Amino acid sequence: MDRRSSTCASFVSNDGSDDLVVRYQWGGEAIGLELMRETASNVVRTVHWREDPLGVTLGVEETSRRVFVTRSSRPDVQVGDVLVEAQGELITEYNLAERLAMLKKQHALNPDIPFVFAPPPSPVFVKKCAGELNDVGVDSSFELRYVNGRVVRYLEMRELQVLIRNSPKPCTMAFVQSKGHQFYSALQNQEQEQRRQRQIPSQLMVKDAKPHEDRAIETALSAALNFKLFQLVLDIVKCVETMDIKLTVEHYHFVLKIYAWAGDMQAALSTRDMMQENGLVLTDDGLYWLVHCACKLDLWELVQELLAHTIPSGQVSVNAYNSAISAYGNANHWPKVLGVYGMLPENLHAELKGWHLGAVTTAYTKADSKELKLQAVDIFNKHKAKATMFAYGDVVTALVETDQFDAALEIIKDMKNHGITSGKSAYRAVTLALICHGSAQEAKELLEEFIARMEDSPERFLDIIQFYADRRQSEEVKQE
Repeated sequence: MDRRSSTCASFVSNDGSDDLVVRYQWGGEAIGLELMRETASNVVRTVHWREDPLGVTLGVEETSRRVFVTRSSRPDVQVGDVLVEAQGELITEYNLAERLAMLKKQHALNPDIPFVFAPPPSPVFVKKCAGELNDVGVDSSFELRYVNGRVVRYLEMRELQVLIRNSPKPCTMAFVQSKGHQFYSALQNQEQEQRRQRQIPSQLMVKDAKPHEDRAIETALSAALNFKLFQLVLDIVKCVETMDIKLTVEHYHFVLKIYAWAGDMQAALSTRDMMQENGLVLTDDGLYWLVHCACKLDLWELVQELLAHTIPSGQVSVNAYNSAISAYGNANHWPKVLGVYGMLPENLHAELKGWHLGAVTTAYTKADSKELKLQAVDIFNKHKAKATMFAYGDVVTALVETDQFDAALEIIKDMKNHGITSGKSAYRAVTLALICHGSAQEAKELLEEFIARMEDSPERFLDIIQFYADRRQSEEVKQE
């Protein structure tokens, strides 16, 4: 096994949930990771398709290949539910299209078709871990949500173990702690600390315990955060100053984190100014939260100003840039992703990994000009060892859209050699490359394999239809 050094980074999700995400790039070494899942409910629900529309849109979950609900207007069927059977027959990705077509015909004759749905599997949580994961605070409140960008919730535990074991290394795992779990975890830690303090002899407590005023400050700040009293946080900070209690850099970072979650840029900047007035320097962590808040509000000029800021140590890290790339990538603001990448110092390009590297290649692929699309290929080639399946899909798309079909086929061959599957965003480009300069039979098999993903959306076939229309027109001109 090709073992490489592992890396770990944590950040707050920019999808509006404010969940805490720990992205761990695992090089293949022993990490003591054990996973667990609560026993799933065996309760299934049967709904009947009668005269009214069924009100459910189905798709095939990309990792597990289960048939699940992608949209629902019914109160008794939720997005994410799994379709077990319809009209008494087990439904899989292989018979989904055929069975739905048949059920439509049956419904015309008998408008009472039963569909059986099951709730989604329980999330996969961390049972225990060691090493760097443990050091950054990953515990049983964290859910393993992605492996190499692939959702793992719908996998059986045995399938998940196989996926992790067989994934090319380094393998990227994303652990997520929901905001609710963050609060519960904080309460647990506080209770454990209180029990520990009660057990310490009084003479040692005076020497070793955290100063009472520090605990009081953190408790007050936490309480204000829990009740979303964000202005109160700043008032507490001002009150503490009048009491001649010096706040530490860690206190200020906690405040910056609060305002980043709240999306209060003015309060975050005021906190930064307070730090400077008190002779404290803004560290890389503080800059991360300021950038996070500015991106959340799409304050582009401020983002540029913050990213141009050099922390006093002079050692600018990639973290603040990752924060901006995540924010704009999750919001599909691809020109802004290109803008952030353009500001990234060249010596930090090699530190972009996993999702952030993929977001940059996606941004170049989605650009209008051929020159920018080809830059996606250049970035991919420089950092190929760290590329995810999404980056592979982006580079195939860029090559196809710039008519470099032979080069696209070489990438496809490389994907096969490394066991990398085509993601939903890439399979159309892969199919086109095979049709234009590869094997028509292989293209046909690929279309059949992904027919369930295409569903009945005609837009997914337009490029293929256009290719044959152009070829026919060319042949007709030759005949004349």
